Amino acid sequence: MSDSLVPITGEILMNESEAPTLTVSPKTAVERMQELIDIAPLLATRYKTLRRICIQHIVNSPNDWAMWGSERQGYRPRMNDGAAIKLLSFAGVKQMEETTWKEMLTLSSGKQKYIVWHKARYISPFGGEYVAVGSCASDDPFVSSRYEYDAIEKRKVKIEIPHEDVAYDNVVKAARANCLVNGVSGVMGLKNVDEAELNEILGEGFTNNIEHVGMTDRKWEVTEAQRGALLKMGAVESQIDACKNRTDIDNLFNQLKTAKDVRREVRKEVSSGVSTDNSPASAATMKALQRMADEKSIPWSEVDNFRMICWQTPSTDPVSNLQAQHISRWLQNPIPPQEYAAKARAAAANQPKQTSLV
Repeated sequence: MSDSLVPITGEILMNESEAPTLTVSPKTAVERMQELIDIAPLLATRYKTLRRICIQHIVNSPNDWAMWGSERQGYRPRMNDGAAIKLLSFAGVKQMEETTWKEMLTLSSGKQKYIVWHKARYISPFGGEYVAVGSCASDDPFVSSRYEYDAIEKRKVKIEIPHEDVAYDNVVKAARANCLVNGVSGVMGLKNVDEAELNEILGEGFTNNIEHVGMTDRKWEVTEAQRGALLKMGAVESQIDACKNRTDIDNLFNQLKTAKDVRREVRKEVSSGVSTDNSPASAATMKALQRMADEKSIPWSEVDNFRMICWQTPSTDPVSNLQAQHISRWLQNPIPPQEYAAKARAAAANQPKQTSLV
């Protein structure tokens, strides 16, 4: 069967003369499996054809879709409830056994909210059914906020609606709409439509005209305790502000700990008289520095360049203990070497024993 579209008729989805049928007579497991294998190619063709027809002829407007998601998680196309109603009418999908219920929740902060759930069974005349559930919470931005004109800012600003003032009917409507979209897209095989497929069927750039809506990223912030600990380890504010999750915090802490271990090891050797600031760094220190560079994806050639700018030291010369301490600090926050050298020399005037560059 050709993938090209033809006028919609009863024959486009299945040609009765070609369609094999599954018998109801007793069969062995092997025979039943073979029948399924025989019919699978035709079923796949019917599915692809129906899917393409629905997209190209029924839900073919940017207003039928929303790019649902967030900046952090990315966006995917999702039908809206108006598009689902069009498909419901076109395909003759039956919506049955609807149930709505409410669930009260108390958050750890003591704040209360509720969630409305709506469940229904959807049956397609083409075969198959899908049980869908939709929900909406009373703190969902869709129902718990509105936009009002601010005379001072001279623009519309977002106003949060208190929990007790959120219209219950709006929460129920949103839950039912979400259930409808989930049910119709599920029974019609349109839950996993991606951006590339829409652009291929409806024209390149189609998704550029779809509104981006949906979930709001929960803002993750570094706690005061974490910030204090990282600053104590030698982090700078810009490094902490760059952390977007707990994994980033852990990675930064490990980098700071390695750098601190390098400096402690060097100080121990120097204070014990085993070596001086100008002595070559130990193998353990060099290994730690290399590990830090690898974790930051900084090639060692950049470390050699850092040494040349700060101390005019060629790469053929061994790394000294003093240089090792500064390299460990620089690898934590690799700003331009000239900038680092200027800051270190300025600090040397106040604390020459700890920060001097030679």
